[in-house]
Amino acid sequence: MVINEAGTKEGEQFGAQIILITDRGDRIECKGSSWPNNGSWYPGIKPGNYESVYRKTGNLRTRKPGIRLRDGNYVPANGANPGQILETYDEFDYLNLQLHRANGVVVHEAYSDTWRGSSNCPTVKKDCWQLMVNALKDGETGRVMLNRAK
Repeated sequence: MVINEAGTKEGEQFGAQIILITDRGDRIECKGSSWPNNGSWYPGIKPGNYESVYRKTGNLRTRKPGIRLRDGNYVPANGANPGQILETYDEFDYLNLQLHRANGVVVHEAYSDTWRGSSNCPTVKKDCWQLMVNALKDGETGRVMLNRAK
């Protein structure tokens, strides 16, 4: 998966072109975002090339389908991440505030056409997400490359 982000956190809801190429050669292009919700304190994740795995219950919060970056382990964040919470979702992880990192990052379906529904996760517009889910197999691995315009 390649996420080419042309937008900004506070800009257009879905400024990224997201391209998924499966192991079988299927190619799906969707609009999405690599940024958290507008107005949130979450910093978003840094551009990079991340190992990933698709899981039918990959989204740790909703248990819906998602493409986990580093299978939920830590990825670099753009800055202090005071809202990051542990996988148990019942206590804050204050170490993340100092280390500029995020865990549980998953590419998932956007909440709506006007709200990303994301803390630090990249999101795919609802009208296209199901095409990606249908093209992937549970446990399929790959890479997510996140690029942002300067």
